Amino acid sequence: MSSITTWQRLEPLPRTKDLRVGLRAEIADPLWMLARQRQFGELLGEDAGSPVQATLKASSGRISRLHLGRAGSAAATAVAAFDHRDTDGPLEAIVEREPLLGTGADGGLVVSAGLHFLRLLRAARAASQVTTYVQAYSLADADLPGDDPATRRLRRRAVGRVPDALRLAADLLAHRGSATELTTLPATPAIPTAEPSKVLVAANAFLAAWPGGLTEPTDPAATAWDANRLEHAFAVQADLPDGRVVLRSDEYRGGRLDWPAFVAASQPSLGAPATPVEPTQLVRTVLPTPATYGGMPAQRFWEIEDGTVRFGSLDTGRTDLARLLLAEFALTYGNDWFVLPVDLPVGSVTSVDSFEVVDTFGGRLW
Repeated sequence: MSSITTWQRLEPLPRTKDLRVGLRAEIADPLWMLARQRQFGELLGEDAGSPVQATLKASSGRISRLHLGRAGSAAATAVAAFDHRDTDGPLEAIVEREPLLGTGADGGLVVSAGLHFLRLLRAARAASQVTTYVQAYSLADADLPGDDPATRRLRRRAVGRVPDALRLAADLLAHRGSATELTTLPATPAIPTAEPSKVLVAANAFLAAWPGGLTEPTDPAATAWDANRLEHAFAVQADLPDGRVVLRSDEYRGGRLDWPAFVAASQPSLGAPATPVEPTQLVRTVLPTPATYGGMPAQRFWEIEDGTVRFGSLDTGRTDLARLLLAEFALTYGNDWFVLPVDLPVGSVTSVDSFEVVDTFGGRLW
């Protein structure tokens, strides 16, 4: 039995050659649009306004005490004064530094600095003295101990060809004494009469750069490194109007030191600073700005969302409650948070005394 198969084709019939009408995506049924807005809750009124101004009053105390190692009940007896404005550098460098020069582990630094001195000699037009200093301060095999491949390669390249920067710097510093610059050179090695002024330029430039961004502990016994746990432990303290705040970090692995590495407490006390540090009072009035993130859900129905984040393809297990809560928070409450940028003093601990928010209706919330 034969059958007849038919097709129907639906296609738009443009009434004009202008494409702008279609690109506007006009809604022919405004009642339908209002119904969608009502279903999505866009027509619900809330007695809440958006924040338009925030005033923060806080007390900031500078960190003045540092304890290297795990802080116990006797921590106050082994505490050093700390001030980030000192030349020791940031807190990360002070916590992580270890003795290096003269320990046998400084081979790479000694070789690099020795090569730098040779470059300075050539730049000062004293290239004829390169061989003189290489022979006088030549590195030996014992100066670069170690059996690893990198150290063996370093010995093959440097022994007999590069001066020992550690011995060279020690002789130049001993000859300079308390002066700020060298005016004469040590008696050995002997330099020809026409060359000392050129070598002096290179020697002073070398001492100005030595040891080149390296910071070593003043007391080698005071260290934050825990060899049994392969991590650092330390504590710092700041004085605030409400009392002293101790920030402990018992499991700092190194790298980037930030607030998640600390636990705030009031004990154990690290003692009183030698010079009292008065807290600084801060008053900041700022404009709150909405917190945003990549792939944030659109706030309006008729808005194209960013496709870089797909919450629909989120992979979770039955017990992965934290991930589900985070997704729920991002989808439902992600647009209810605001950011208040406030600059704080470096190397300080700050506590909020009062916080006032003014909304679009003129209401004030503390």
